[in-house]
Amino acid sequence: MTVASVALPEDPWTDLRADLIRCARHYVRDEDDAEEIAHVAILRLLKRRRGSAVLASPRSYLERCVLNALCDDARRRAVRVRSLGIVAALPARVPTPADLLDAAETERALVAAIARLPSRARTCFVQIELLGMSIDEVAAGSAVSAKAVELRLSSARKQLRSAIPA
Repeated sequence: MTVASVALPEDPWTDLRADLIRCARHYVRDEDDAEEIAHVAILRLLKRRRGSAVLASPRSYLERCVLNALCDDARRRAVRVRSLGIVAALPARVPTPADLLDAAETERALVAAIARLPSRARTCFVQIELLGMSIDEVAAGSAVSAKAVELRLSSARKQLRSAIPA
């Protein structure tokens, strides 16, 4: 929005409100957000007017204040979204000491059950489930067919399910 440079009125909010909101509405969809951005621009102008600096083009300054306020608002929203992502990654409830003890016991039982697996089944399970290798990679490294690896993996999973209570 381009406005001719004129002297700033005594009450800028009353006189320039519609122009500032219209300027902000070019960038935001909500009327309330546009009005809030316009308020911020007027407050920045009033803060600047307290100083001794004279503005050559107060309307241009206000337009720049609107754009700066929009940028500030976008940055704040981005920080909020990032912080919400961190909060969403937190567990729904804080585990109790009993929960932690149960988890540790389950982990110990799983490690012991993996150690009791037959050698070939254990190797397939560890390489696929823990190291993230594909069935074809394990088959090539073991010099067996992919079907043999699938059978060993299936056997290992069945034995572990029966060894670890749900």
